[in-house]
Amino acid sequence: MVMTMWPILAGVFLAGAGLAWAVSSALAKSKTSAAEARVDELRQQRDSAAEGFAGLRGRLEEAEQARVAAETRAADIATRVAEQQALLDDAKAKLTDTFKA
Repeated sequence: MVMTMWPILAGVFLAGAGLAWAVSSALAKSKTSAAEARVDELRQQRDSAAEGFAGLRGRLEEAEQARVAAETRAADIATRVAEQQALLDDAKAKLTDTFKA
């Protein structure tokens, strides 16, 4: 009776090992599929963020150009105002001298 148990035990052991291999293989494939899906999702997020970053960079460059143009206009206006103030002061002095004489 002991002799007939060994082949049965060996068969049960082999069946259990095969079942364990099949289950672990299925779990590994499932984890691999989930990881690949996550990688694809992260790639999409990265691409979307890169597009958004490029758009923001363009808007920043436009804002910088607008700022430089505004500063240039402000400097020109300040120069013209100073010139006009000098002309006004000169005219005022001449009129004052004219009416005092």
